[in-house]
Amino acid sequence: MTTRRLALLLLLAAVAGLAYVAFAPRRDTPPAPVPVPNGASADGVESTAPGAAAAAEGGRTTLDQGDLAPAEGLGFVRGRVVGPDGRGLREARVRLVPAGGFLALGMPRSALVEGMTACRPDGGFSLPLTDPDQPFTVGAVAPGYAPRRAPVEDPSRPVTVRLVPEVQVSGSVVDEAGAPVAEAEIRLTGPPQLDGLPDPAVSGPDGSFVLAAPGAGTYGLKVRSAAGADVFLEGIEVAEGMEPLRVVVRGSGGVIVRVSERGGGPIEGAEVELRSTSVALARDGSKRTRTDSAGVARILSVDPGSWILRVAAPGYAEVRRRHQQRSAGPEEIRVELAQPGTLEATVVDRSGLPVPGFQVLLQARDLQQRLQEAAGPRTTDPSGVARWSGLEAGSYFVIGGGEGWQMDLETTLGGGEGDLGEKKGGLGSSVVEVEVLPGQVVRAELVLRGHARVRAEVHDDSGPVVGAEVRLHRRGVASEHAVARGVTGQDGSVLLPPVRPDVYQSSVLLAEGRIQVAGPEIRIEGASRTVRIDLPAGEVVGTLAASDGPVAGARVEITGAGAPRSWAVTAADGSFRLPYLPEGELLLQARVDGFLPWKSRPLASDGRSRVDLGVVRLDRAATIAGRALGLPPESQQGFAFRLVELHDTQGRRVAVSALENGDRFRFDEVRPGSYTLVVTAAGRMYPGIPIQVSEGRNEVEIRPE
Repeated sequence: MTTRRLALLLLLAAVAGLAYVAFAPRRDTPPAPVPVPNGASADGVESTAPGAAAAAEGGRTTLDQGDLAPAEGLGFVRGRVVGPDGRGLREARVRLVPAGGFLALGMPRSALVEGMTACRPDGGFSLPLTDPDQPFTVGAVAPGYAPRRAPVEDPSRPVTVRLVPEVQVSGSVVDEAGAPVAEAEIRLTGPPQLDGLPDPAVSGPDGSFVLAAPGAGTYGLKVRSAAGADVFLEGIEVAEGMEPLRVVVRGSGGVIVRVSERGGGPIEGAEVELRSTSVALARDGSKRTRTDSAGVARILSVDPGSWILRVAAPGYAEVRRRHQQRSAGPEEIRVELAQPGTLEATVVDRSGLPVPGFQVLLQARDLQQRLQEAAGPRTTDPSGVARWSGLEAGSYFVIGGGEGWQMDLETTLGGGEGDLGEKKGGLGSSVVEVEVLPGQVVRAELVLRGHARVRAEVHDDSGPVVGAEVRLHRRGVASEHAVARGVTGQDGSVLLPPVRPDVYQSSVLLAEGRIQVAGPEIRIEGASRTVRIDLPAGEVVGTLAASDGPVAGARVEITGAGAPRSWAVTAADGSFRLPYLPEGELLLQARVDGFLPWKSRPLASDGRSRVDLGVVRLDRAATIAGRALGLPPESQQGFAFRLVELHDTQGRRVAVSALENGDRFRFDEVRPGSYTLVVTAAGRMYPGIPIQVSEGRNEVEIRPE
């Protein structure tokens, strides 16, 4: 870190009074010698000319220590989750969340808490940094506390995520007559940057609801129901012990929905939902209610415009229709429910062979009909069969999928009105029409006349490669979004699912996805073809060791923008191998908890030879956790910052930590050795206090004088 950058950070802390934590351990001390196996030299690699790479027998390339350098700020993001008092929170969980773009806005609780990792009992955490070039935040949550994010300003600095307790907001929704309103959607709103807002609550039969606010403060409330117009409340002061809220809904006009059995009488208790097709309006939820004993449901205050009506009842197929509200109403809609039907479609290629693992679509002929989620895209099973159940009776089109199908379908559907049969030509030649009947299983065959197949053969310098996953994807699109994929068999080949004519990029994944190799571009023009993919023969090998022996379980990977995906975990003897590397400049990094991160200097690969790093030494890291006692209270300092600086024996600033909870500080990833702690508080810099730092955790208490 430069002096200018550090000065800027300190200035920001002084002006804003932020408890900013910033440290950047120096790692410019040359690694000490380590015992080297197999006759390598004591500098960690086989002997070569200083600072240069040399070719050895069999194309083996070795590097001297001048080609290797410790990492700066790579490896793990470490920190702690604390409560308002600065103490670590038990049962806290964390995860890394990408920063920037829309993610700069607040994240709801349900989105933020996905895929979290448990912290240590003291709230500490260590998260592997998958992409050092990507800005991240650390999201955290704990029982009884609202989730929050804290920015990762520098991966080499500890991150403190401070959580605040959740506050319960309760209340009830009633109509003008004071009767409870059931199934109303209640949303809590706050500032755009606020994390942790809860998912909407749904009022119960007595109209009651409970929401967990992400801390005390000023909030808003949005209520949408079938009983009337939307209600918006602002300036609600949320605090512990607050009185329950009472929301009164008023309405008129709207829609009257009459639900009956096909060929029978009214259906009581059917769920009726009306949701706007406007993205802005739909964001605030839907209007929901249930039919009475006469099969009638009333939804009041429906604005003119386009809506989707959903009607569902146990034992009947769910019905979805587009409804155009043309006036304030009331307008009447009649819906007949019938037993659900089932459709089984067998998908075959042009030669009649079943196509497993292929995505197909289902679309009603009547474009006013909107399919329920259960009728979404399907992937064929090993026998090439796709199955839909719970379908409303009627005419459907089964459409062959593949890259570009969604755009093609949206273009064909146009405004979503009319008869799809009149627009069938826009669906391509891989389509079949099927009539679904109530309570019956209907079977059909879809022939993929508009698709072609690719057989991929994967080889390395020793012959066919078994168990390689081959993917086809659009150029410029990540392989995770492949339109076709398959795993090579004993002969090193795989017949991929059919794809539409186009130009595709191929990729090969090996070693359970740890290695990804870019294959050739493949042009599909209608006829099936065979493509051979030859894997590059470049590789990097080496051994990670500490002063007391090999380091097992470390993750070693290729990194940098545009670098191929390739990583490995060191074995019990510390060794690793990264095969199938293409020609180009490579950058390696190694990370494992308890050690300082390591990163290589640029390595040149010719795509054919081995680059041998020999033995690379990892130095153990130290952690300093301490307290600075006897300082003036924070209340007496105004905006003055309270910092602890870590200086090396040359008087150079190595790291800076703001005091947490008044007197606590912490430094992670510190190289063991002699240091001096310098405290600044209340505008005064205290004399330095020498300390000796050893490997592992170092607990210290200092009293500046």
